[in-house]
Amino acid sequence: MFCIRLLLTGIFAAILALPNVACQSQSTTGSNSRVAANIGDRQYYQAIAGLTTRIENNPNDADAYFRRGFVYSVGGHHNEAIKDYTAAIGIKADFTVAYENRATGYYRLGRYDAALADYTTAITLDPDYAIAYQNRAWAYYALGDYEKARADIGKCRSHGGSPDDTLVEALTKASARSRLRE
Repeated sequence: MFCIRLLLTGIFAAILALPNVACQSQSTTGSNSRVAANIGDRQYYQAIAGLTTRIENNPNDADAYFRRGFVYSVGGHHNEAIKDYTAAIGIKADFTVAYENRATGYYRLGRYDAALADYTTAITLDPDYAIAYQNRAWAYYALGDYEKARADIGKCRSHGGSPDDTLVEALTKASARSRLRE
């Protein structure tokens, strides 16, 4: 537990201090509530406060909105994260990772169509973005479109990614159930 808290404190320090840290979600299935419980309120609110000050000093800082959105997401505040990712995208329209992270926020709120749209935009901006294919597959799976989910798993692999075993297993089971009903 101490190691996780220390690691997350280091991540927040990096988010605040480094100019170009790439912060992105790795899977739509990760539990942010477990992560948020381990961060500690102090580090979370310090990160939010520091980034808010940065935004107040430079309202056109897409990176600051993105980073604050990431911190909100880690804390499980997906609506706030989505607002910040939207602001970042408004400033920098080709912010691929912001689209992917916003999509993950939508996914976690059960807004699968909005998630699909943003994952697709991220993939359009970067056709080699393997994690976006995996996460879009999760959204297709949630909507019951197993064929498109399987196709995205294949695209994830073809672009060097390794799809989440949980997704592959869930999709395999769901596909088998749907074939039994036919």
